[in-house]
Amino acid sequence: MRAYLDLDLALVSDRGGAVQARVTSSPAGVAEAAFELPVTPMELARFLVATGPARAPARGISLSPGPIDLQDIGGRLNDAIFAGDIRACFQRSLTLAERQGKGLRIRLNLSGAPDLAGVPWEYLYSHALSRFLTLSTDTPLVRFLDTPARSTPAGLDPPLRVLVMISSPSDAARLDVHREAELLRTTTADLTAAGSLELVFLESATLTGLQHAINQRFHVFHFIGHGGFDRAAGTGVLVLEREDGTSHLVSAAKLGTLLHDAKSCQLAVLNACEGAQTSGQDVFSGVGQTLVRQGLPAVVAMQSEISDRAAVAFSHEFYYVLASGRSVEEAVVEARKAIYLTYEDSEWGTPVLLRSAAEEQPFLLTRPAALPTRDQHWAAMRAAAQEAAAAGSDRVAVPLLQQLVAENPADDGATALLARVQTDARADTTGDPTHPVPPDARADVPVRPGPQPRHQAPQPAPPAPPAAFPPVGPSTPHPDPRRRRRLTTAVVLTAALVFAGVGGYALWRSVQPADSASGASPSVDQNYVVTACGEEAELPDPSPDLVSIPCALQAPVMDGDMSDWGDVPAWHASETVYANPEDAGATDFASAWYLVWTRDFLFVHVEVLDPAHTPVDPYSPSAFWEGDGVSFEFGPDPRALADTEQLRPDDLHVLLGVTAERVLTAANAPGGRGTFEAAIGDLGVDTGLQFTEQGYLIEAAFPWSTLNVASPPARGDVFGMNLNASNARVNGPAAPTDLARMVSSNPIRTAVEQNLPGLWHTVVLAGPSA
Repeated sequence: MRAYLDLDLALVSDRGGAVQARVTSSPAGVAEAAFELPVTPMELARFLVATGPARAPARGISLSPGPIDLQDIGGRLNDAIFAGDIRACFQRSLTLAERQGKGLRIRLNLSGAPDLAGVPWEYLYSHALSRFLTLSTDTPLVRFLDTPARSTPAGLDPPLRVLVMISSPSDAARLDVHREAELLRTTTADLTAAGSLELVFLESATLTGLQHAINQRFHVFHFIGHGGFDRAAGTGVLVLEREDGTSHLVSAAKLGTLLHDAKSCQLAVLNACEGAQTSGQDVFSGVGQTLVRQGLPAVVAMQSEISDRAAVAFSHEFYYVLASGRSVEEAVVEARKAIYLTYEDSEWGTPVLLRSAAEEQPFLLTRPAALPTRDQHWAAMRAAAQEAAAAGSDRVAVPLLQQLVAENPADDGATALLARVQTDARADTTGDPTHPVPPDARADVPVRPGPQPRHQAPQPAPPAPPAAFPPVGPSTPHPDPRRRRRLTTAVVLTAALVFAGVGGYALWRSVQPADSASGASPSVDQNYVVTACGEEAELPDPSPDLVSIPCALQAPVMDGDMSDWGDVPAWHASETVYANPEDAGATDFASAWYLVWTRDFLFVHVEVLDPAHTPVDPYSPSAFWEGDGVSFEFGPDPRALADTEQLRPDDLHVLLGVTAERVLTAANAPGGRGTFEAAIGDLGVDTGLQFTEQGYLIEAAFPWSTLNVASPPARGDVFGMNLNASNARVNGPAAPTDLARMVSSNPIRTAVEQNLPGLWHTVVLAGPSA
């Protein structure tokens, strides 16, 4: 096991907001320097999206005109925190540690600056050392919590015993419990076969089940499921199950009470969304922080979602190193390396290691466990993947085979099997097209007119600046749009009131799991409603200018299967706002949009009537509108804006382009000319696609951070929005496509009005029963 010297580094904010970085203890003494965060909140949000799990639509192709530079962001963070005297102190400490044959463990204490806990410190990059600090056992970084620690056992007898809880309540977004268990089991099959690891899966993911099991001398508690931050209570929660299978929001304090008395349990691994998140005010409020405060020596929590492929690499290497008798710091570093070296994306910084002030190291095994060879590891993965493929479990087989091929490129059999499984999976989703449901013909779904743009007294139109979309041409005359809005006020007011009273209730009923006998919906834990949608709020008065987006208690899965969307009311985006004068076709072109939200995502589902599909150019993300696809403008509350006010910094034009097999996402941001210009490439969001005989259906889940919403929204929040769809035409090899027709929910959405958020629709986030 590697021995370490410690460099204790604290960030401390004063009442005025200024931050000081302080080395409070190190081999080279103490030091202090001013600290200023070197990145903007928007850069951080985009960075976290870019370092999150790669989505299938973006795999194998780079769409970003300026890909995220990990070394740039990591280097700026490193130079800001290791500045002045602190840099010199770090360099001297590292030299002293090297002379003693030890590593230098950086213990970062954020208790004095909890608002900086959301910064991805795990990506610190040292230009002087030419490496990321956390990818070396010489310089591991732990988030240090200076709290009293319980005593730890003098030694643990192998095998390493892990208690696994996979929670998937019936009234939450469903997990494939079997798949999650199989991925973890098959990933570590070589370790269990060698007798170095023992996995025990809880049959019941209840608090009582955990209480009965945790004291049976387990060394690790491994949780897979939903996590969150209860902003009303100011504490982290894990979503466990009640006896009836519904959600049970368990506070970190309650979970910590159980784990505190399980003296053999040295570590919790939390593979849950928001597992390491804090309130920004109390560094102990996150789930991981609270468990450490209650005496658990160490917690590994994911600071964002982690993909199946990265989880496969992480789990095996992490438990392999622990079973060998090495420290948890070394295990996390080696697991990060496993992702870094064999995975094309940047999720290696997702795991966060939280440690207490315990002097004793956890996982001091009385003797190293028997460990499998690399060939035995590959053989176990290959056998598990073959068994999963034979059983038709592609979602287990694919990540195992991807990792196996990355680790052992010479395994031609695994490469061939991966190609076959992926081909079969694509055939399953595209080989049996269903008959389409035209956007206007869903008899079982409430349909309402497109939302109306805000109305103010007409203003003189500004000169038309260059824009992303051509202006309305002479072949598509429109009556005065503002007069049209006045004429339709009574109709739209009625539709808005009906939707607020009926449509939202229909959605709420649609997302409740039905009782198998009666078809009735069981009661829903109101705490869960608050976690999903925020506290109940008084919504703005209904008006022709305000449209509600309902909250979803059970989020749809982005898998191309649209059956889990329920009875969500439709927005029509079918007003022709551009028609190419040289194109006489495309008259049978329309779209219908279905939107729901949670505190984590805005979910978008669009049905497009377009029998002739023209793929977008995947290398031109800023111009996806020149192929077949959809787009929407999105920005902060526009109600105080005049009609002539131009784009604000947080406004976005989000594009979803459709290729022959996938949905690609990108966004344009405001430029120096007051227009949307190419700024952001691949958004990396989860999407689904289904082709029909008469068009296509797409879905996408946008984390709020990708829409420039820094904090999770709540009921009553208001935004500006337009919904659009584009139809392309094929010209020839020199200019493959251009825009044939554009339709929108906003009848006045043209090249000029696109850049005037005061003329967009106004939408409000409503509750499930609003």
